[in-house]
Amino acid sequence: MTRMEEWAVLFDLDGTLVDTAPIWRSAFVALINARQPVPAGATDGLLGLTALEAITTIHRRLGWFGLDLAADVAEVEAAVRQRYRDGATSWHAEGLRLIAALQADGVPVGLVTSSSGYILNALMAHSGAPRFDVVVCGSDVKRTKPAPDPYLLAAQRLGLPPARCAVVEDSPTGLASAVAAGCPVVLIGDQRQLAAVQVTSLGRLTLPALRQAVS
Repeated sequence: MTRMEEWAVLFDLDGTLVDTAPIWRSAFVALINARQPVPAGATDGLLGLTALEAITTIHRRLGWFGLDLAADVAEVEAAVRQRYRDGATSWHAEGLRLIAALQADGVPVGLVTSSSGYILNALMAHSGAPRFDVVVCGSDVKRTKPAPDPYLLAAQRLGLPPARCAVVEDSPTGLASAVAAGCPVVLIGDQRQLAAVQVTSLGRLTLPALRQAVS
């Protein structure tokens, strides 16, 4: 295989390979409930953000000025990490099958997430976690999604140009990051966003569709 024929697939984590949204939302609600009733919309639009970005948004929305932001981030991350360690969520079977098929075909597979390494390690220790050739966490870069930095770093670590790294994402934030990095994107779900390929669910994504994205 020549260098120009080599390609890779980079997967988003939250919502794409693992349904982590309920766990994060529960941790946000618990944090708010400890101080006040949870207002409508208090946790809207937080998925896809780093823990720091999400907690900063909550503080601003609820007028929690002067409170210890770092302590709240640590509390939420500890709660999420414990739920992961308890096996409260699992890897999507469709994603595991696709990753196995790619690896059997000799295609490098990476994971790119805004979650910190502290959080990700608990999830990766869970039984059934796939093996990735490269992992980029939010704590590995100065700017997380929607900045291009995470996907640029993943491509660099694989030794491939971004244009040869197909990205599988499920959110506008992740899509913006991948597009800014110059990666072709396969978008999961009907979101009417500009992507190289769109499929309604991970189970409908195939190797030919991923090859098409980088062709």
